[in-house]
Amino acid sequence: HRESIWTRFLDACLDNLQTRSEHKILKDKCEYRWHEVIFNPVWLNGQCERIMVVMRDIHEERIRHEENQYRAELLNHVGQSIIVMDVNDIVTYTNASTTNLYGWEIAELTGNSISVLLPEDHTLNTHDILQDIKRGNHWHGEVLLKHRNGRIMPAMCSNSPLFDNEGMFTGIVSISKDITQIKRIENALSLSEKKYR
Repeated sequence: HRESIWTRFLDACLDNLQTRSEHKILKDKCEYRWHEVIFNPVWLNGQCERIMVVMRDIHEERIRHEENQYRAELLNHVGQSIIVMDVNDIVTYTNASTTNLYGWEIAELTGNSISVLLPEDHTLNTHDILQDIKRGNHWHGEVLLKHRNGRIMPAMCSNSPLFDNEGMFTGIVSISKDITQIKRIENALSLSEKKYR
C-alpha cells in the first residue's frame, strides 16, 4: 500500500500535480488518528526542487463521515420509503426502499423536486401542509403517489419537520409505504358487505 502511494506521489510530482491522501498516523504511542496529507511539488528552473507537505488532523471529520455512512446503510434496510427534502421541496436524501417501492433511482430523485412523485391531478393541498409542517407540526395521512412507470398508487405518508441547532426549519423527512394491497382488501370487504346486506 505504501509503495503504491509513493509511486502515485512521484508520478504526480513529475507532472507538477498536487497529491492528497488520508492515513492513520500514530499519536501519543497508543492512539491512531486520521490525517489528510497533501504533497505539493515546488518547481524551479524546470525541476522539482522541494516538496511542500501539509498535514491536517481529520479524525473527527472522518469518524463522523463513517458514522453517517453507517446510518445511511441502516436506513437502506428499512422497509419504508424515507425521503428528506429541503425548504424548497428538493430531495436531498432517499433510501433504497424508495427505489423498491416507487421505481425511482436514488440519483433520479436526489436534487429534484418531490413533485415528480405527485400525480398531475393530485388534490393534496401541499402548500398548506408544508406551512403547517414549517410551524413544527407533523402530518400523517393517505396520499396518491406516482410510480416511475406512471402507475398511481395509494401510500400512507408521515411527514415531520427538521430543524437545525438554532431552531431554524431546514426541511422535511417523509416516511411512506405502499398500501395498494391494503386498499384492495378494504375494497373487497366493502363489496362483500354490500353484497350480503
